[in-house]
Amino acid sequence: CGAICDRYAEADSRIKVIHKENAGVGMARNAGLDICAGDFIMFVDSDDYLSADAVQALYERIVMDGSDMAVGKHTNVYEDGRTNDAFCSWMKDSVLKTQDMLKSIRTSKYITVVSWGKLYKRHIFETIRYGTFKCGEDFMVYPLILDQCERISIVDREIYYYFQRNDSILHQMSEQAKKDDLQATVQFSKYLLGKDCFNGAADWYLRSLNQLYGLKDRKWGLSILKKNFDASTEKKFLKAGSLKHRFKRYVLHFPILFGMCAWIRKKRMKR
Repeated sequence: CGAICDRYAEADSRIKVIHKENAGVGMARNAGLDICAGDFIMFVDSDDYLSADAVQALYERIVMDGSDMAVGKHTNVYEDGRTNDAFCSWMKDSVLKTQDMLKSIRTSKYITVVSWGKLYKRHIFETIRYGTFKCGEDFMVYPLILDQCERISIVDREIYYYFQRNDSILHQMSEQAKKDDLQATVQFSKYLLGKDCFNGAADWYLRSLNQLYGLKDRKWGLSILKKNFDASTEKKFLKAGSLKHRFKRYVLHFPILFGMCAWIRKKRMKR
């Protein structure tokens, strides 16, 4: 892959290639951010690909709407050839204020927190860099990005193809990656709470309960929740959830029940 990139760079002076040891996706993005010279920034993860007019479609909307960021539709592409774009069916051409977008997070109509599938004005990343998290680095940076945006364009066009590999980081997470993912989820929940978006904050807190069942060190996971949310806030979050969520939170304190539930979850994920 490196040699192919070098050949492109030799043929087009606009292309810059960085060779560095693998230090995670966050560090790779930072390396690009440190040398980029354009007015706009876009990320594409390994294995994924864009439509032929992806950048043009997003760029034209940013210019037309005077937005800070444009977001297009994405499609999951599986190894067996299947595709799924149902989660983007709601997206129609529109312009959202950041606060309105945040308030929609608990519904099925909200922008994903991932870094890819978006075009950003460069000013957003003047002071923002990614951390060393093995997983969830997007969640940690996303609040910082949103704080730099006033208007966000939604583009009703399929621009990004997210390839799903069974052996990807997301599907083969280490214990540390799971811990990083949990911390990122908790921090995003706190961010939403600070923006008076209680429903969204509750949703991300409830997601963190599911993540706890994937951890071997659940005591560590519980300590993260305790450090970030007081008992009153947790109680409100659980009340906003279902009976199943309350049961999951209760079971965390009982090793045998927790082990059984974690085993069932693992079996279901393998199906």
